[in-house]
Amino acid sequence: GIPSWGNFHRLGMYRLGELKDLLARRTAWQQIDQANHAEIIAMLETVAKNYGVEVPSHWY
Repeated sequence: GIPSWGNFHRLGMYRLGELKDLLARRTAWQQIDQANHAEIIAMLETVAKNYGVEVPSHWY
């Protein structure tokens, strides 16, 4: 298939489900949530480079 965030999410890859949950409750983040977000974003930036896709700005 075509590399896309939607396809990766449907396949349960790259902690995208966790990112979705984190972003849904962003206003109530604790320190651990901020750390998890930073870890996920760092991984997604690597994935983006490898597959030639962009990390959407609203995920930051």
